[in-house]
Amino acid sequence: MNKAATNKEVRINNQKNIVNTLFRYGPMTKQELASRLGLSLPTVSVINKSLAAKGLVAKGEKLESTGGRPPSHITLVFDARLSVGVDISTHHVRIVLVNLGPTIVSSQKHFLSYDGTTEYWRSVRKLIDSFLADNQVDETKLLGIGFSVQAPIRSGQPVSASFQPVSLSSIDQNVMSKIFGSPVEVHNDAKMASLAQVWGAGEEDDVVYLMLSNGVGGAIIADHKLLRGTSKNAEFGHMIVQDGGRLCNCGQHGCLGAYCSSRALQEHSGASLDEFFAGLDAGNDQYRELWDEYLHMLAIAVSNLYLIFDTDIIIGGEM
Repeated sequence: MNKAATNKEVRINNQKNIVNTLFRYGPMTKQELASRLGLSLPTVSVINKSLAAKGLVAKGEKLESTGGRPPSHITLVFDARLSVGVDISTHHVRIVLVNLGPTIVSSQKHFLSYDGTTEYWRSVRKLIDSFLADNQVDETKLLGIGFSVQAPIRSGQPVSASFQPVSLSSIDQNVMSKIFGSPVEVHNDAKMASLAQVWGAGEEDDVVYLMLSNGVGGAIIADHKLLRGTSKNAEFGHMIVQDGGRLCNCGQHGCLGAYCSSRALQEHSGASLDEFFAGLDAGNDQYRELWDEYLHMLAIAVSNLYLIFDTDIIIGGEM
């Protein structure tokens, strides 16, 4: 690697560190940034000029002078860049537009059954184009498109597995990039939800995230970063909570997902979620038995996770 390439990588890394620091801690002075990141003040000044030229940062309020020119805060310009997020599920596509906040600027949900064909992705592209037009998005501000899927991800590609809610082995990011005309990232939905929690909604450095949705997933956040494990997939939905219990579609018996997913509730009650909870409120004995079992298995899982990781547990998802 030549020196020019190395210097460029250092500059890019320093820019990312400053943006991430301003995102996490809010407006700061150049002196505060230099101290927190271990950079020289001239280096921070050069990077700040570069980021300001791109419209990513701006001068904030001036502070009281302690002698000499009063310092100013540097603040992120959240609307300087936008990203599109697309959640792919068995029968729906949810599209969101987020800024650097990350604040959800707009969202839409569409009925579209997944089949993995080129025509399917072209239909998704049309939905995204219409969504961007409705929101009058300047595409020069668009960083890219991120997709979340209910499947394990390895090396950026969904892992084919017969027990996944959606068969996603046909996804090809190169094909997708050509169809969408933007950089494309594909990630596991539970992993992305966990990062949204710690980067957007909370201040937790270490947390276990348990996602209860159509399936059951989860993630481990350590030092504000996603802990991926050897195969890049921490899988909570298939830990055993009942020896010899219900048959899971992975082939095991007694998996958490066989009890605590919305899919399991609907299959065993024969009702939609709305019908199930309405019946539960009305005193349906069968639904009460299923719900008690759901809560019992969830309590076992949460207790085990807490004892193992000794940190806060956040429960999210449609449930």
